[in-house]
Amino acid sequence: MEIHTPSNAISAFTPWGCYVANYDNCKNRIEILAKLSEDEYTVLMKELSVLNVFRDCYSVKEMLTESKNDIINYLSGLSIKSIPPDYLVITPCLITANKLLMNYLSFLRTFKDVVSSSISKQYKEELVSLQKYDSKLYDNLFGYRFLTRLRNYAIHREMPLKQINVSSQNGTQITCSKSDLLQFDGWSTVKKEIVGLPDTVNVIPYINDSEIAILMIYFRILKILEYDIYHLKSHLEKLYSGLNPTLPTIIKTKETIHEIEVEALPVYYLRLFLTELQDYSVYEKRDSK
Repeated sequence: MEIHTPSNAISAFTPWGCYVANYDNCKNRIEILAKLSEDEYTVLMKELSVLNVFRDCYSVKEMLTESKNDIINYLSGLSIKSIPPDYLVITPCLITANKLLMNYLSFLRTFKDVVSSSISKQYKEELVSLQKYDSKLYDNLFGYRFLTRLRNYAIHREMPLKQINVSSQNGTQITCSKSDLLQFDGWSTVKKEIVGLPDTVNVIPYINDSEIAILMIYFRILKILEYDIYHLKSHLEKLYSGLNPTLPTIIKTKETIHEIEVEALPVYYLRLFLTELQDYSVYEKRDSK
């Protein structure tokens, strides 16, 4: 990898230095754009840490969304098919449906754990508010309550999806049995609500319900991070003012200029945050209702 300085002079690149740079992927070359003091470097790294919080929350939200799509697409796909009454066919369908549902229920819990851990690192007061908001959504959305408790049912009792019904009108439906669900003692107050459900419980509407809760929580997270990310954006724009980098990086030299560390600035996540904030702004209006 070639290191290029504006003056193209080796003396412009000294040991134990920090430099604003740009990586040229086509030429496999790093161009030094400006030097940073140690204090400037420390401040920049601290400000960049907000993107780590966003990265973690975004990533687990995407995992949960993909898992949700997997289970809904599978169950919806079966609804346009009529499988034969043969356990050689039925058993793999039940196994796959329960595997995908368990994945979703697991990520539902993982989302809450990862979000709490990530937010707590820098936003302890905001985390308390976010947890209260989560409790409010839990109280207001039955699907969110039901699936949160269904995870406990699946872990401590049995696989939830046990019934298969086949008809010419509805294809193949894989559902929970209400009578089986009611045998579990870990439902808390949700048990009274399960009594009012149909004998066969289709989980798809409740998965969609829980997704609303998750995305409303996710938008709240974006709003928590918004101020610091816009502050970081302003800082980077000033730092790289007039330099027009394509892949901005930070270069640190060690004892000699031949020993370097290259740190890519995660501007991808900054741009992604701005896109996510815009895309999920619909939940701000929903939240105000």
